[in-house]
Amino acid sequence: MIKRKSVSHPGRQHAPTSFAATLLDCYAGLGHDPNRLLKEARAPYTMRQLMMGEVDAMDVDIFTIINRTCNTALREHIERTGGGGMLTQMQFFLMCKCLIASKDLGEAIATLSNFFAMFEGRIGAFDLELAGEEARFIVTSLRRPTDDASYLVGLYGIAVMRMLFQWLIDRPMALDRVELSYPYPRCGMLHLTLFGQSVQFGQPRHCLVFSADYLASPIVRDRSDLMVLLRTFPFDLMLSVDEGKQFA
Repeated sequence: MIKRKSVSHPGRQHAPTSFAATLLDCYAGLGHDPNRLLKEARAPYTMRQLMMGEVDAMDVDIFTIINRTCNTALREHIERTGGGGMLTQMQFFLMCKCLIASKDLGEAIATLSNFFAMFEGRIGAFDLELAGEEARFIVTSLRRPTDDASYLVGLYGIAVMRMLFQWLIDRPMALDRVELSYPYPRCGMLHLTLFGQSVQFGQPRHCLVFSADYLASPIVRDRSDLMVLLRTFPFDLMLSVDEGKQFA
């Protein structure tokens, strides 16, 4: 039964409406109909209501459908416009299998760097730099944002790495700051939804800066956890990013 308005239910998770609105806005920019997608997802509201901040919360099932459909459209757009390669689903699965075999987060990040090095730069690279008590996770991307869609995919990919690290160690991972080589975007509120704190644009490279103490955090996930994660990743990990924050 469809309710007239999305409301919070005690004990049930709800998803970040601001991120979904941004996804749908980009989806519309690619020539798709966001209202049709909302209807297919059985959402009891329209795109206009979502963009005007009239939706208090979004059901996780609706969010997952929107996220998956929009991400597929965005990826297809990037591939058509020559925006750089991406991991296939199988490659991502193999990468995660390697990561859960690591002892701690530091080893997992080194493994991640080595995994991407096998592609000889065709899909970007990851590196880790240490400076005293500060760790800098550096993302080298081949993708240069030429429109909202390519910007969103690039920013989302960086945020997903942080979500994956948190999942591996099963604890929140606070960032001291986020440095991005992108110029300040048209969809300016999106970075607050994904990272939750100060983001510096126009920097020499993409970089997540955090306490080096996190590197000693043990990897606590195993194969059974991985199989559960892969059913909905990264849609389920998005559920906590917007906690307590709603944007009109």
